Amino acid sequence: MVLSASGLKSQDTAALVDLISQANEEHEQTIAGLYPYSYHQDILFQKLDDDTTVEEQSKRTYMVNAVSEKERTRNLLHAMDFKDGVWQDVTAEAKEDQKEGESKKFSLREMVGPGYRDAYLFSLAGEEDYYGLRVYHLKVRVNEPAEDKFKGDLWVHRDEYIVVRAILQPSDLPAAVDSMTMEFDMSKQSGYWLPEHVKFYAEVSFLFFFSGRIRSDITFSDYTFFDKP
Repeated sequence: MVLSASGLKSQDTAALVDLISQANEEHEQTIAGLYPYSYHQDILFQKLDDDTTVEEQSKRTYMVNAVSEKERTRNLLHAMDFKDGVWQDVTAEAKEDQKEGESKKFSLREMVGPGYRDAYLFSLAGEEDYYGLRVYHLKVRVNEPAEDKFKGDLWVHRDEYIVVRAILQPSDLPAAVDSMTMEFDMSKQSGYWLPEHVKFYAEVSFLFFFSGRIRSDITFSDYTFFDKP
């Protein structure tokens, strides 16, 4: 099934999103069969003042073991903080301070999952090239704004119907957050679509504590898949 933006009817967009939903659901099930696997995660964090002066920045490299969809363990491999104008190795101190917390995993699939019709409105902006791939570009709006519901843009593989790129903003911002944007890029690893790059930008104003921008740049690499016993 190939659709184009010209003359596209609302039912055609709905049919396209149904295909995307089905393809991403099947892909999630395929990924679930890969556990356990591991990958490297490189994180660059920056905090900037209102005048864009970098106030704080750090780099962290982790080995992540994905045991199941809900269980992941992170082992800190290397840590660097920018202090006094130079990058300094703080791995030993960072390992002492490392705490295993539970974080909510954001799922692009949920946006096009079975309940998407109740939460989101989609429109097709057209077809584009994305690193040599032909993709559908979809605009996303929400029916009812909420902090956990996102608006923005999705780019979907034209032949496989997998979401390969997204730029999203919360439809309702949390307190003290003036703006927030998340970017997701996927790439094929050993035949599977997995995260390659995630970027996070936010403008915040915590009264007298801090006012400025926060940026986080996360790169995923070295995926290793283990044979099941």
